[in-house]
Amino acid sequence: SADTAMAHRRTATPWRRHGLRLRRKQWNKACAMNIKNHNLIEADQVSATVGWSYL
Repeated sequence: SADTAMAHRRTATPWRRHGLRLRRKQWNKACAMNIKNHNLIEADQVSATVGWSYL
């Protein structure tokens, strides 16, 4: 019924947001590590990384 859908949405949304935030943080950390470890990165890859960090 409608209330079960509402209850599911209420419980599911914070987890989804939290998971996205964690994944983004890990992704940014990995990108920073890659830039630090490998100085030979082409310009388009750097701009792609910068774009990802602002999503």
